[in-house]
This record gives sequence, structure tokens and C-alpha cells, in this order.
Amino acid sequence: MVANSSGFILTQDRKQGEMMVIQTGRLMNTIFNSDIKLA
Repeated sequence: MVANSSGFILTQDRKQGEMMVIQTGRLMNTIFNSDIKLA
């Protein structure tokens, strides 16, 4: 990662991080729901 000297990079990193968390949560939720149906 580039050393953060500007707030813009920090903001971009934070948005990307949040998107990754949301996408991972949705993926885990989908897997969890399908596991329940398969069980």
C-alpha cells in the first residue's frame, strides 16, 4: 500500500474495506442459508 499522506487515499481504502466486509458477509450468509437447506 502507498503511505497515506492524503485523506483521499485513506477514504478510498476505507470504502474498499467496507465493500469487502459487506460482500464477504453476503457470501457467508448465502453459504449459511444454502447449508441449512441442504441439511
